Amino acid sequence: MKTPHQIIEQIAGWAAKTPGRPAITDRMKTVTFGRLWEDVNSCADFLTRHGAAEDAAVGLLLPNRALFVTALLSIARIGAVAVLFPTSLSAAELRRYVEMAGTRVVLAGSAHRDLILKAGGQPTSGNHEDLAVSAFDVLPTGTLTRNDFIIQLTSGVDQPSKLAIRTHAAVWNEIRDFAEEISLTQRDTTLVLSSIFHSYGLIGGTLAPLCRGGGVLLHDGFDPHAVLQRIGQERPTILFGVPVMYRRILETPTREGDDLSSLRLCFSAGTPLPADVDEEFARRFGHRISQDYGSTEAGVITLRPKWTPQLQQSVGRPVRGRTVVIVDTHGRPRPPGEIGEVIVASSALARGYLGDVPPGTTIHQGRLYTGDLGWVDEDGHLFLVGRKSSLIHAAGVTVDPSAVEAVIARMPGVRDVAVVGTPNPAGGEQIKAVVVADGIASEHIFRHCRRHLPDTHQPEVVEFRATIPRTPAGKILRRVIR
Repeated sequence: MKTPHQIIEQIAGWAAKTPGRPAITDRMKTVTFGRLWEDVNSCADFLTRHGAAEDAAVGLLLPNRALFVTALLSIARIGAVAVLFPTSLSAAELRRYVEMAGTRVVLAGSAHRDLILKAGGQPTSGNHEDLAVSAFDVLPTGTLTRNDFIIQLTSGVDQPSKLAIRTHAAVWNEIRDFAEEISLTQRDTTLVLSSIFHSYGLIGGTLAPLCRGGGVLLHDGFDPHAVLQRIGQERPTILFGVPVMYRRILETPTREGDDLSSLRLCFSAGTPLPADVDEEFARRFGHRISQDYGSTEAGVITLRPKWTPQLQQSVGRPVRGRTVVIVDTHGRPRPPGEIGEVIVASSALARGYLGDVPPGTTIHQGRLYTGDLGWVDEDGHLFLVGRKSSLIHAAGVTVDPSAVEAVIARMPGVRDVAVVGTPNPAGGEQIKAVVVADGIASEHIFRHCRRHLPDTHQPEVVEFRATIPRTPAGKILRRVIR
């Protein structure tokens, strides 16, 4: 059996040097580095016996558990490629992505057995801990190699998710650069609240500390009381969350014993961090939240680890090994202060996509066209202003939906809001506000918007829902509510 690439070698090295040191703690157990490496080898043998082959796509469907990391590393250990399926997928979605990736073998826990069956998977005999193998009758793509490490689904906010292929080298480059950027050492322990089938929680939150000999606390499900209690008891040094999680923590009444003094960094990613959340978190806990901007295709792009009033809305400067350029609609660079599309060159960039690629975010000639709009200041700090595909073209005016959302969100009783463009029978688009609220009628929202927004930004339709569909990172699924 081969031991490929730097990530596996680093973790094997720590297992040899500090076998009794805690590596991963989830809701069920603590796994030391020595035990983790033993489990990886045992799981790799298990996969080989069940037909997982070198260069093959092997699906992984698990929540935030140590077993996820064991399975991921064991897939790499045998030279196969891990396809990371979000646990939120429907059976139809799972089947679609299984076929796109040519995933003939899928590893899943008992909690997802019914989902696997509905998607057409056939259970095979034998288990590794809670890990069962299911077979899918699909054709392999024939395009993967043992240099490929993971295949991940993009966020799918505006278009159906794409399957991005990231190599061992690309992920290792991200681990190395991120770890250097934040001075990550074996004295650090991360608490990962975000899902580790996404790059943010997996690479920065989990693999980077493991490769530095640090510890990882994986949190499955989100209960703000439990999170605060865990921070106080287990004393992590770095927190990985998303804005909606930080807001829910702040909505939780203060309790005696809440102690976040062990934290040196609190990261937020996925969606813009509201200023009121940043301010209240600093007032209550004495910590500023650091911005982490990245994507499935490129991993971390910029970081803003330090806070100043002028940079509160910035997502920071490019991490080493990355270049950010702002371009106009013709691809020409724009000067500081002018808005355009964010283009990224990175040593951690995905090598491409599997299957048909819909319009939008794309990789071309070694650069990622993110579809995000933003500007940089004279010192290279990046400020994001929205998504190209989210802009609404109404009555000859381009409307940024976030500007309308911010106004409606300030209304008492509004718990969540999303603004999208829908077809206007007269041509172009009309503005629709989808609102989650208590004790508010449409006329209240129309009246509020007339007082606080220009005529060009007035919603023409208000729709009330119980929830706004979002990704696990908190991004609004605009394609679902248009």
